[in-house]
Amino acid sequence: VRVMSGSRKVAGLGRRTLAAGSHERLWGGTNRSGVVPDGIYTALVEATTELGTRALSQPVRVDTVRPRVEILRAWRRDGRTFLRVRLSEAATLTIRYGRPRWWDGGTVTVTKPAGRTTIRIGAPSREVKVKPVDAAQNRGKARVSAVVKG
Repeated sequence: VRVMSGSRKVAGLGRRTLAAGSHERLWGGTNRSGVVPDGIYTALVEATTELGTRALSQPVRVDTVRPRVEILRAWRRDGRTFLRVRLSEAATLTIRYGRPRWWDGGTVTVTKPAGRTTIRIGAPSREVKVKPVDAAQNRGKARVSAVVKG
């Protein structure tokens, strides 16, 4: 099993003889030099029998960068809380909110694309804390919080 970037080998996941059937190899996105750059790679599996060699390839995405969220604005209106945020990449946001502090209220989870977006929370709050997690399960900065105006 090899991990390829174009025609260049990026990492090898071992050469060994295996019995027929299903097998699994895990790759943590590293090679002998350390963590490989984020991007799309190809996992290439070659199997050789007395009938010849067959190759199977599958694209693999490496994503080691944690998502960033910035709270641009937080406000209350008509008994609800609104957040305007900017995301560095698509992410699932866990938003904790409360009165008077973020830990004494509730939690909302939403998935949003990269860029600027507005989130509506169906309850008034005084403080919010937002934590992003991307599709590769990279967790954003531990504490991004804001005091809600209004």
